[in-house]
Amino acid sequence: MAELGITINPTIIKNGGPITSDVYKSHATNLWTKGCLLKLASGLLTPVVDTSSASAGIDTTGTGASGARLFVALEDHLTAGTVFVSVQEIKADTIFEAQLLASSTTAPTTANVSVGTSYAGYQIKQETYEGSGLFGIDVDNTTNPVFNVIDVSSNYNPHDPDSTANHAMVTVKVLSAILA
Repeated sequence: MAELGITINPTIIKNGGPITSDVYKSHATNLWTKGCLLKLASGLLTPVVDTSSASAGIDTTGTGASGARLFVALEDHLTAGTVFVSVQEIKADTIFEAQLLASSTTAPTTANVSVGTSYAGYQIKQETYEGSGLFGIDVDNTTNPVFNVIDVSSNYNPHDPDSTANHAMVTVKVLSAILA
């Protein structure tokens, strides 16, 4: 069974300059929550993976193997209709801090990832629980990867830093070959 316990949103911690917000038009029928990974398709924003029916892997099938423009949603888009929404574009030097997830095992720990290795992501079904539509790094999937691990923090627990429970965090970049 997959591990879906995201406690914090993936966060941009470095962007090669100030972290700003841009405004783009949304696709009328694709809905998302703040923190969702988006792509620009035919001039409109749409989620990289459709998480309305099931959780899904974030790999080059959803982002494209190259030339993608990827964004992080800075606000919810929960009502059908084309509207302008705030987003942050992901550039080649954007660094995220994200939690580890496991799409097929139950052990998304730092022992399952290596610095310098590239992994697919995993995004959670929108109706699963509060904070859905968010994504993490999938420790079970290195096929068609999107994110490269640049650092690992093995003792992160936002609620109890001295706990043996591990809410493993990594810092990652989107592979530059994927971005436009």
